Amino acid sequence: MKLDPAALADGLAREAGLADGSPEAGSPALGPRGPGLALAGLAVRVVAVGWATVDLDRAWVELAPRTPTAPAVGAVVRDELLGARGRILGTSAGGVRSILLEPATEGRLAASLAHRGEGPAVLYVAPTVGDLSAAVDRLTHGGSRVRAGRTALGPGVVVLGVPSAGPQVIVVAVPSGP
Repeated sequence: MKLDPAALADGLAREAGLADGSPEAGSPALGPRGPGLALAGLAVRVVAVGWATVDLDRAWVELAPRTPTAPAVGAVVRDELLGARGRILGTSAGGVRSILLEPATEGRLAASLAHRGEGPAVLYVAPTVGDLSAAVDRLTHGGSRVRAGRTALGPGVVVLGVPSAGPQVIVVAVPSGP
């Protein structure tokens, strides 16, 4: 099976209730081919899709792209906001990453797996204007509740008030890592 993170992002964005069309100009959500998205009035773009799995090693073998230069095993990253560990698969042509995620605690990812099964479960978005701190201020002043912590892509916040079964929406700073 091959993951198409841009297509998965489209479906997750609709399911998560992210509004099409941004109140701020110029915010492509899914790279050059996607519309702008707004999260509680904050213009965002999708930077990664998290794929929930019960077995990270099996999922890596099944889903990681195989090329002569691809690593046999990806570095393990932690996502404390989801209670997960994961591996970043890479970036699609549209600039959206895929991240395989396995529960490490009885957190939000475990709840998502229990309700949804394996598959796309997390939408990582970044603000199109300003930094993470400004995005958090805008979200909280707009009535959203968030919790800050470490994500698979660095510092971020999970947007609370959505069912723990997901899809989860995590706002990150400019993504770091591979």
